[in-house]
Amino acid sequence: MTSRMLLQRGLRVIPLLITLLAFLALEAAYSHLLASQLMLPAASSVLYAAGFDGFADEWEQYEGRLSARIDEGVLRISVNNVGSTAYTATSMSFQDFDLTVTAQAVEGAEDNGFGVLFRLQKPSPSACDMPLHTLCDIERLGGVFSVPLRLLFRPQPPAASGYYMFLISSDGYYSLWKAQTDASGTTSARRISTWIASEHVRTGLNAPNTLRVIAQGTQFTFYINGHPAALCIPDDPASESTYYLGECLQGSMRTTWADNAFQQGQIGLVAQSTASGGAGVVILFDNLVITTPKTSGGDA
Repeated sequence: MTSRMLLQRGLRVIPLLITLLAFLALEAAYSHLLASQLMLPAASSVLYAAGFDGFADEWEQYEGRLSARIDEGVLRISVNNVGSTAYTATSMSFQDFDLTVTAQAVEGAEDNGFGVLFRLQKPSPSACDMPLHTLCDIERLGGVFSVPLRLLFRPQPPAASGYYMFLISSDGYYSLWKAQTDASGTTSARRISTWIASEHVRTGLNAPNTLRVIAQGTQFTFYINGHPAALCIPDDPASESTYYLGECLQGSMRTTWADNAFQQGQIGLVAQSTASGGAGVVILFDNLVITTPKTSGGDA
């Protein structure tokens, strides 16, 4: 083989080597960026992650006065009724988990509420939610009538029969709730820990807050921007939480809460308007990561 042929072969190999080195460099940079942005807990494995640049088929979406949709790389929940709640949930169910998500209010009053639903229980969906089964058959067949039917009978906010809910507000408070269906079939929510002011909540509109919820069996811990959220838990499990002038009345402040009502359930993201704050609340969620919790518990 002549030196010219060797040189030609060498010249053909060089672009491949350059491409390979560039790919390896990009992969290393991406791995570093992903690790630094998500800040995954040590010794844990990822169960689910969503940056909301896609994932449309994994979340319930609907439009109207209450709406939830994935739009421009975020999950957007809007509440245009006074004193109302809107949420959307994943299609998957989780038992033990360590969850983090970034949330910020971008419209409406600072007197609002937003956060995480977990161990969410929902009634089994019916095979058809249109008034006539014939309409369902037409919609399933597709064609010219399928789109008008979807617009006429558009998806509604999902129902829930039980859940836990950790909320913060844009005016600097946090709370913990539990909802459960009674024997009559009525689902009602109760404050486990009432609204408590926290210096760790970043207040105002367009202020991102990172929420963290850890569930291990019947034990739950909560964090706001990396700081533990102490709960005012009443001594009587059937009573409401009362916190006044910095003191938990007829109860105690705890960083861990225990309850065995729901062993597993879906994860949801939620937004609320209040009677005093009014409608027009819009909350953006991003960078949701769910991992297995560390066996040592909820240390940050």
